[in-house]
Amino acid sequence: MDNLPVFDSFEGYHIWKTLNGKLTKQKLDLISSKIQSAPVGIHPAILISLMNALQAEYGSVSGTTMKLLVSKSRSQDCTPAIRAAELLVANNEITAAAEILANNTSKDMFHRYAAEAKIYHGEGDTIDAVDSARRALEIDPDAMELYDMLNEDDPSGLWSERKSVQEAYRGKGMRVPKDPRLRDLYSVYDSWFKGDKEAATDKLVNSEYYKNGDWEFLLASARLNADEKDWHSAKMVFDKLVPDSPVFVRYEAAEAFIAGHDPDSALDIYDGIDMTSPRSMKGRISAYAQKDSAGDLMIAISEYLDSEYTGTLDYSEMAGMLMSMGRYDDAKTVMDRMEASNRKDPAYLVIYSKYLLSKGDIRGAKATSRAAARVGKGDLPVEILAARIRFISEDVKGAEKDIDRILTEDPDNIDALVLKKDILVKKNDVQGALEICRRILESDPGDVTTMMTLSGAMSESGDMNGSMLTLRNVLRLDPSRENVLKVLCSMMEAGQYREAMYLCYDIEKDMAPDPEIRMLRGNAEYNLGEYVKASISYAAAAELAPNDPVIWHSKGMADEARGDFESAETSYNRAVLFDLNNSEYWISKAAIQERFDDLYGAVESLNRAIELDPDSVYPMARKAVILEKDGRYDEAMFFIDICSVTDPSNPDVALLRARVLRESGKPSDGLAVALEVHAAVPSEDSALELANCYLANYKRYDALKVLEEALAKDETSARIRMAIDSIEEGSQGIESTSEEQEPGEEALSSEDAAAAAAIADSMISIKDYKGALRAIDRAIAIDGEEPRYVCMKVSILLLDGDVRGAQDLATEALKSNPKSAKFHEAMGDVKLAKSEFRGALQEYEKAMALGLNLPEILAKKGDAQEGLGYYDRSIDSYSMAVNRDPTNRDLRYILAVKLFERGYLSRADAQAVMILEKTPNDPETAILLARIRKDSRKDSGVTEAYKLFRACNVQDEALLKEMSEVLVSAGHDEEARSLKKAEPEPIEDLRVKRSAEKVLRRAYVSRMAPDDEDLLLAMGFEGPELEEIRDYIVRDAPFGDIIPGSPDFQKMERASNEVVLKLNWKDLESGQKPSLEKIFVSGSFKDVDEAKRLSAYMGKALRCEVGRDDSLKMVLDRVQGSTLFEIMRACKVGIYQARQIQLLLKGQ
Repeated sequence: MDNLPVFDSFEGYHIWKTLNGKLTKQKLDLISSKIQSAPVGIHPAILISLMNALQAEYGSVSGTTMKLLVSKSRSQDCTPAIRAAELLVANNEITAAAEILANNTSKDMFHRYAAEAKIYHGEGDTIDAVDSARRALEIDPDAMELYDMLNEDDPSGLWSERKSVQEAYRGKGMRVPKDPRLRDLYSVYDSWFKGDKEAATDKLVNSEYYKNGDWEFLLASARLNADEKDWHSAKMVFDKLVPDSPVFVRYEAAEAFIAGHDPDSALDIYDGIDMTSPRSMKGRISAYAQKDSAGDLMIAISEYLDSEYTGTLDYSEMAGMLMSMGRYDDAKTVMDRMEASNRKDPAYLVIYSKYLLSKGDIRGAKATSRAAARVGKGDLPVEILAARIRFISEDVKGAEKDIDRILTEDPDNIDALVLKKDILVKKNDVQGALEICRRILESDPGDVTTMMTLSGAMSESGDMNGSMLTLRNVLRLDPSRENVLKVLCSMMEAGQYREAMYLCYDIEKDMAPDPEIRMLRGNAEYNLGEYVKASISYAAAAELAPNDPVIWHSKGMADEARGDFESAETSYNRAVLFDLNNSEYWISKAAIQERFDDLYGAVESLNRAIELDPDSVYPMARKAVILEKDGRYDEAMFFIDICSVTDPSNPDVALLRARVLRESGKPSDGLAVALEVHAAVPSEDSALELANCYLANYKRYDALKVLEEALAKDETSARIRMAIDSIEEGSQGIESTSEEQEPGEEALSSEDAAAAAAIADSMISIKDYKGALRAIDRAIAIDGEEPRYVCMKVSILLLDGDVRGAQDLATEALKSNPKSAKFHEAMGDVKLAKSEFRGALQEYEKAMALGLNLPEILAKKGDAQEGLGYYDRSIDSYSMAVNRDPTNRDLRYILAVKLFERGYLSRADAQAVMILEKTPNDPETAILLARIRKDSRKDSGVTEAYKLFRACNVQDEALLKEMSEVLVSAGHDEEARSLKKAEPEPIEDLRVKRSAEKVLRRAYVSRMAPDDEDLLLAMGFEGPELEEIRDYIVRDAPFGDIIPGSPDFQKMERASNEVVLKLNWKDLESGQKPSLEKIFVSGSFKDVDEAKRLSAYMGKALRCEVGRDDSLKMVLDRVQGSTLFEIMRACKVGIYQARQIQLLLKGQ
């Protein structure tokens, strides 16, 4: 497929197509005249095609005409000026060519330097030619034609030898340089890229140039590390090189950082280099995609697609990337831009067909694929797509036939190999899938999806070690959270529970705490039978996601498995509380209630489970068992009958029927049912029940016979042996099922005390103090000599409000070990809780004298001193605690409060500022700072604290009220009013909102005003409904103060930038914002309220007074023009910050 230009309209495409087809002189002159009189902004492909056509028709084009044509190009475009210069140089109009390049405003420096070099070379100006060519090579050293030019203009510059080094780096080394330094460098690259990596490494590290820090040899080291996917080592070297290196090194560094999943460092580099080259723009797109920064990503994609170098294939690539991220609406927006001018292009038809497939529209995808096949006959992507659609349509045989033919023509086609892999996986051809996966990874070692498939195939083939190593390699290449979860789930599916558990331990050392990873760790431990560890993991997950019912249910299962039924009951209760509509949770709750003989509660829980899932047999059968135990046989039989109707072939239900019949005094009926079940599905349970029925019918011989036959089939069955022994000893009944067997509590000698303490700690974090007490009691029972466990129990008792019990325990502990610093600390805690401050102070001082001189003890000492009225001493104790643990925010905050309350305002101010510097999103400290500044009579300081508070985007009513009171007392009534939440507007009728959204879309397409009555009538709205919709559309949404720096401000700025650039809205200076329908559609909003809010923000940002922000001076060098639109496009800012930059420009 060809990479054709994409235009804003079909008219532009038609002009370009005409210029590149059969063209009469008259038609050419007509198009030329039309373009020369057109406004600025003509697509570069049209201008270049026109230049070529004029040159072909007339043999030469005057410099005046070329200047006029170039003046019609967009300000960011460079290629029209370069092509004009090339044609003028060919016509020997060197001066005009140089003038055109000099006047070009594009910041695409590589192509400008390269073009300048050719002009200077043609003029014989070797000095300027060499200078420009060198500058171009510093941006792109792969421009091989420039080496030849430089070799001619600068023979002593070793340019042919430098070219050889660059060729070696690209794996095409042929000529060995004569210069010793370049020869060493060539040898390193040549050996590496020809496969002898060990020799290359030896040559590099033993080179004197490398040892002396020669930058090109250091670059070689970084490149080799990057090629080995050793991103950490590569980054260390690039960090040294970047500050003083040529531009191409910075490009390579940024690309290595992205590959090593450090997008922020990559973006820092891109901010300092050419932002208009395709390499830079695509790098930014990759970085923003990795950061999952949706607004920035779409702006970067829009800028890239608007550039002069992109065509249909680039549009397809961007749409495909967005679809792979699940951003289908954004992908559709990109495809819509293609459709305007390239709706019949194979590239568009292929990507649109893939889009339809992703949306489940197989029929539409087939039709689009057929259209692509008609216009792109012979194009492999079209044929591969057709095969993919056949595969999805379950025509696996036809798809495989097509793809095998394609692979015969192009054996290394990645897309074809991927489809072949999917076909083999579908056919369960493990060996074939393994072979294809390896072929794909030879071409693309970083293909994570294929590596996951390879791991699965290895697991299926029994190569568990290879499977695990492959999954580990996946994380080495892409350690993102999403990938971590995929890898862990894949390990669990393959039964690699221990490996998954250890991987979780490794991951949690480097990643931020994550509830899903902790839960998966618990799942792995549960499957390994390590229920104590699983309970700890689930509790740790619940600490991060306390409202997740799945975590609580999993914890309940682990607690139940380890025999801690009270904790299990608590966990199941929480699971049910957070999800009342999950039948499985109610069944688990019923099982625990039954264990505690709460049969009424168990039946109620089972009733709820039956109500939620009436087709499930288990809760009805379980209810029948409970009724049977209670002697209510008729009621039990009622539910058994329902079970039989729901699942007639269930043998367990039939055995339960036999048991109830037998126990209700109908042994012969029970025997008939048991015989039928045992004959149909013989099992251990059926044999035991049949034997019981025989015994109830006084047929001891038949009972023994059944059991002996069952034992002959399974000689390891302990239950059958015990039943036989029981009958032979004269028993008239045996245990027929295993369902009442309960897991006992784990023997204390086998349980780890540290694990029990860890469970207690987890219980404390989720405020389950009863569960924490049970766990810590178990730890003390195992290892009562450990003071930490006793002190922990004292703390738990205090948290649970049992001060008396805590005091008794601490007293006993001190009697047994009066020199234990921890026990004195515990006694101090008890006395502090009882407000016995002097006694608490004495205990803390004893603990410190015994060596326990920790920041926490100093803080507790300070609390005791404050209780005694020693306020300054309390401050001293807290100051010492903060000095010993300067990162502890809570200690520093309390110190700041104490200083403020004692009137040490400057010291309190300093502590509050230190907290906010480290954690700016801290509303409590912002309120404290406002209080301090108010009492210090620093009015501007109160305003600063208010802005910090607003930037926290606070929703808590109590905090908002507290800050409002501070502001009112400081005389900042307007700011206080801005914090008070307006009365909520009446919730709009959802029907009205949805209808309004339809109207806005239709208005955008038809270019009519959305409140136009004709439009509304045409859409079928009339009467009161029409008025409701129109009133809703025209009613403005409220928007409060614009607070620069706040999360809401950043969100609105990104959204306003995206909308303005998509709409190409250049008339911002007039104060006129885009209409609502344009904002709604161009912003891809799902909810019209969001679009209305952005509309209100844009209006306010255009009219309000803006404050000066000197930090924006760093982007002034990017500005291309002085209008708001030009600033927004160049600096990637929204309306408000564009106005701030405009203010800075006026002050220059």
